[in-house]
Amino acid sequence: MASDQLRSDLRKQFVEFLLVDAELGLTFAALAQAPQRAREGSRKSYENASKAYEVVNRLEQRVTLSEGEHQKLAAKMQRLKTILIALAEELE
Repeated sequence: MASDQLRSDLRKQFVEFLLVDAELGLTFAALAQAPQRAREGSRKSYENASKAYEVVNRLEQRVTLSEGEHQKLAAKMQRLKTILIALAEELE
């Protein structure tokens, strides 16, 4: 019984990590978009946002998400992907 609780707690923490990492990626993407940022600073923020996107994409397959968790994460990841595509064109 204690191991079931531990699994449940670990799963919740893992899902929370994915959501926070996706949000972190969005924050870095927003920094990269800021007009006052120097090009190098924008590029570094873009790279950090891309890393967050890749990590979440890779790790989300290791956990079964509820429908609500899936929708929340998918929305963040879609926003992040859209911003990253726009930034990639802008930074070329």
